[in-house]
Amino acid sequence: EREAQFENEMENDEFVLPGETNKEIGLAALKTIESLKGAESIIEALDIWREEKLKLAEHEATQKALGKEMPLPPRHIMLQALGCHYTAERFVLESLRKISASDLEAALLLLPFDYVQKFLSLIIYYLDRFQSPELCVKCAVFLIKIHHGLLTSSHQYLNIVEQLRTRCMDTVEKLRTNVGFNLAGLRLIRRQIEEQNDVILFADATQKLTSGKTKRRKKGKTSAAILTIKGTSALA
Repeated sequence: EREAQFENEMENDEFVLPGETNKEIGLAALKTIESLKGAESIIEALDIWREEKLKLAEHEATQKALGKEMPLPPRHIMLQALGCHYTAERFVLESLRKISASDLEAALLLLPFDYVQKFLSLIIYYLDRFQSPELCVKCAVFLIKIHHGLLTSSHQYLNIVEQLRTRCMDTVEKLRTNVGFNLAGLRLIRRQIEEQNDVILFADATQKLTSGKTKRRKKGKTSAAILTIKGTSALA
């Protein structure tokens, strides 16, 4: 009964932006059970990633101190269950992909700030390797927008923000280049098919688009002429 009451309170409690006390100022969304589960999965994945990172750092320090190679420490049980080639970074990214688009922003809002810092540093890692670039850029922009005050008030986080700025711009430019290249390739293939088969692909759609643009142009010219006539009569 208490769990049901807690879930009901979470669903009816509205989000408020950090630093705001007015209930009217907030994100147009409600907490849901799915968004809570999404935030918990991100936090759990980030904890596993942090634990694995500390293990490897201690392992390297021990090897340097002893001057010999040592076997790697056992991985987290979740990573062992997923396979030998499943890294902690991939586990965080897969946990993020499982969250639906409608619950993603709500789940990111529930992350504590120390986890936001860890997550932003991981996003830099993903952008450098071009892994899920659209999702990573979306998360980075949203988190920086929400936590802009804290991130820009300390020199500790300015380096992360600057790295994200350059990575996001480079990633978006690369995506734009890929889309342009693919679009040019598709147009070339269409032209070749039309020349070989003596047909015009998407003719109906092209005619509808052209007729729609022509109608809008004519409507705009008519409106301009009416406005001109009205203006002239008013001056007279």
